[in-house]
Amino acid sequence: MLDRHPGGHRGGRSFHGRSAFERLRVHCDDLVRRRAVVVASEPLDDDPGWRDLEPGELLHVGPDLAITSRIAMPDPPHHPLTLEDLHPAAAASQAPAG
Repeated sequence: MLDRHPGGHRGGRSFHGRSAFERLRVHCDDLVRRRAVVVASEPLDDDPGWRDLEPGELLHVGPDLAITSRIAMPDPPHHPLTLEDLHPAAAASQAPAG
């Protein structure tokens, strides 16, 4: 997640993000002037403010962009899923891009 201030960490910039294998691209000109909270499965730009959520962490972003979080599920799952448990299309989506 990224708590992005207006203009980003370098100032004066819109948001241009992309995933490592460019499967996802995000662009928002409004973020030159506006703060945003960005939640993604991986960092989408070089902003050093990105942080991973902890296992079991629940993130709440209020209408005023106030961020609170807590560990809502402190224990690991009793039955973790494996790729074999998934539908083939879902399992394929978890493979690295090649």
